[in-house]
Amino acid sequence: MGHRSYLYLNKKEENFYAFEANNSVPFFWLTLIDTETLNNKTREWKIFEEYSKNHTEIEFENYILNKSLGFKINFNQFKKNYSKGERFIINHFPEVITLYNDFIKTLKLHFEKSDTLKIEIDEISAFYNSLDEYIIELSNEINAIETGKPENIRFLNMYDLIASGTGFESINLKSFSKLPSYIEAYKNRRAVPIKNQKNNPQPRKQSFIIGIVILLISPIFTYITYRGYIADGPSFTVCLIGLFNLLFYLYSFGEVTSNFKAYTKPTGNKSYN
Repeated sequence: MGHRSYLYLNKKEENFYAFEANNSVPFFWLTLIDTETLNNKTREWKIFEEYSKNHTEIEFENYILNKSLGFKINFNQFKKNYSKGERFIINHFPEVITLYNDFIKTLKLHFEKSDTLKIEIDEISAFYNSLDEYIIELSNEINAIETGKPENIRFLNMYDLIASGTGFESINLKSFSKLPSYIEAYKNRRAVPIKNQKNNPQPRKQSFIIGIVILLISPIFTYITYRGYIADGPSFTVCLIGLFNLLFYLYSFGEVTSNFKAYTKPTGNKSYN
């Protein structure tokens, strides 16, 4: 079962649904969320989560009936945030700026000053081990945009600028897919869609360093195991040290090779975190 994301305009009469995504958080949407907005909303997410743990499903549904899990962005915030996102993309991902500008222009065309932009991405937390882990990922992404650190971007995949960039046009927006930038991005999508950023392995500097360190010290334990075998034969202690030494080698090789592959994997950004 898929987990949906929505971007829409909350108007006086009714909602104007612009974009949606399945099993992903489009990066362009995140450029419209600032750190303060993120922190305010994720605090609410934690309150909702805690409430759900101590109440029945029906009680929880009644509790959030008149509440919103989505991010709310007013017109002024929208202008400020997309300007920041535009600068970031021009500086670090210029090849997608046309698509980004078309995305923003389309929203501006329908965004009145009395409207509120709503971004609902809470369902994607189901792909993570915990809500806190998901919040950290979002926080890291938005911080990378605000501080100009493209190496930390994880949600943008250059092989699928629809699922990881704009999202798909929704029910109220049927003109966006006719734009040349969208047509080109849709045509260049890989056959296998990205369900979330975890399906697109990214190198992690810390785990890479740990893997190198363990790999370097593993021969020491190999030598200890060898000397123990010469002195005592295949004793329990010698076998135990040897087993752990083998696990050290397997772990360190796995960390180093997986991170190396992620660093050399062709993406829009050559040095992901």
